[in-house]
Amino acid sequence: MIGTSEMEASIEKRLIAANSTIRLVSCADRQIAQILRPVWVDGLSTAPGSTDEIPIELDLGRPVRNTQKSNAVHAAGKLFSPKNERLMGWESHLEKRAMILLECDPTVMRYCVQPMTLRYELDGKQRHYTPDIFVWRGDKLQILEIKPSTTAVKEANRLRFALFARFFRAFSVSFMILDETAIDIQPRQQNCQFLLRHGGEAVSPTDLYLLCTALSGGSATVSDVAGRLSGSRRLSRVYAAVLRGHALIDHRVPVSEHSLLRLP
Repeated sequence: MIGTSEMEASIEKRLIAANSTIRLVSCADRQIAQILRPVWVDGLSTAPGSTDEIPIELDLGRPVRNTQKSNAVHAAGKLFSPKNERLMGWESHLEKRAMILLECDPTVMRYCVQPMTLRYELDGKQRHYTPDIFVWRGDKLQILEIKPSTTAVKEANRLRFALFARFFRAFSVSFMILDETAIDIQPRQQNCQFLLRHGGEAVSPTDLYLLCTALSGGSATVSDVAGRLSGSRRLSRVYAAVLRGHALIDHRVPVSEHSLLRLP
């Protein structure tokens, strides 16, 4: 059996020898298309007189693959994203759970699923690759590849991921592989699922002011903060504020009205 270090060395050697060519052939987001402008596929036309115009082929405005197909083998569906203010398609339950974590991550501004398709040549063969998720974390950009651990360790995937980690690094975009050991940590995953159920709750500027006042001296429980609010569904509004990053909660314990909150 080949050890990890030997496999990594073999992958690196193959990448050096491959001299792979990578081209962007479709894209779901205008910002991403602009970032990857140097590798637009040859032959795409732009609007006359506009050097900044993105070709229609690279501005689909939706996932580049159909994320709505579901059958007995491959699950797929939609998740409402408060961060993106629309439904987002997912192609596996693991990918859905990863998106739930992104919704509860205060460092994530927004994200795009099935963000692009890249055409590449490797080992003399032409292939296509569609990353799972593109993430904006403040001024940092990131590609997330969501794969079960048994799939991520396959040599073909390790080679492809190594190739694209190097490719995206040239554009100041980091590349990370997430498997179930990173996604399904409890009670964090259950907490995020609970908080996301309150994603549609309206939180007013007054609510946020009272929340900040309650936490200005340190920490306070969810129920203590809710007690300062007026009107109905006060607990739900506090959970919605936590979901949106206005307060932080300890995900090492199950979330409840007794959970301690603190300011970011």
